[in-house]
Amino acid sequence: MIRTYAYRGHRQCEADVSLEVVRNVLQEEKGMVWMDFDKPTEEEVKLLSQFFNFHPLAIEDCVNVRHHPKIDDYEDYLFMIFHAPDLSQSGQQVKTNEIDIFLGKHFIVTHHVENIPSIQTVRQKCEKNSDIVMGRGSDFFLQTLLDRIMENYEPLVEDLAEEVSWAEEEVFFNPDDKFLKAIFGLKKDILYVRRIMAPQRDTILQLSKEGSWLISEKARLYFKDVYDLLYRIMDLLETYRDLVNSTVDAYLIVDNNRMNRVMKDLTMMTAVMLPLTFITGIYGMNFKHMPELDWKLGYAFVWGIMLLTVALQLIIMKRKKYF
Repeated sequence: MIRTYAYRGHRQCEADVSLEVVRNVLQEEKGMVWMDFDKPTEEEVKLLSQFFNFHPLAIEDCVNVRHHPKIDDYEDYLFMIFHAPDLSQSGQQVKTNEIDIFLGKHFIVTHHVENIPSIQTVRQKCEKNSDIVMGRGSDFFLQTLLDRIMENYEPLVEDLAEEVSWAEEEVFFNPDDKFLKAIFGLKKDILYVRRIMAPQRDTILQLSKEGSWLISEKARLYFKDVYDLLYRIMDLLETYRDLVNSTVDAYLIVDNNRMNRVMKDLTMMTAVMLPLTFITGIYGMNFKHMPELDWKLGYAFVWGIMLLTVALQLIIMKRKKYF
């Protein structure tokens, strides 16, 4: 599906216009066009080359998803890849959806094969107040879209913060195998988001600096604001990564202490049983002439010796603070 919005300056944008109207708007000085390729068919994708004449390598990146965020300068336009968080995967592994963006002087083309909530938000803004969203130019439109995409990472980061807090508390109360699996899953999510955010931060930084004639000086200031948001998120992710690593270390320490207690208990049991085994071994030897064999209280005597031995051992261990 392709959704098209055309803005002619000081007028409400027109939705779902024809390609002929798009071609005319692109020739106007204050004209602005936004085409959103939402889960496009093969025939619709061909418009990227047939109508806009985009570079084949850029189109190939659109068709083959799951690329890292980046920005390519093709002189007449910029091609960018960003990742938007998939907030519908609550309680599951963190996932992001790729969005491809072509930026020209009078147009912006977005391409995605998954639902992007930020696109829907910007679309509603275009319909309500097109002068602010589209009237300031394609560079400000790009900033508005990217700002909305990056803001959606904040609830994702907040969820990760809650999971980190849970892990820090749980490690001292219930450090079982399920907890270990959960903590490594959390670590994997943090590293995944960090691996996505790092190149996105660099891309936004590149847009906020001088280098492309498509980004005006005024727009660069707003891109710096988006960069500050990404910088703060990256700083939080670094903190969460360190906390998770510390939690894993704490789990290993707790688990090691638990194992040491088990070994200590087993050692104490072995120490207690060793003299009893010695006594029963002595009285189990098959000698004909042996003291206490014909004694009526011999059995009780042996039991008394063993219980006394156990009591003395426990008293000695207690005084030496073995337990």
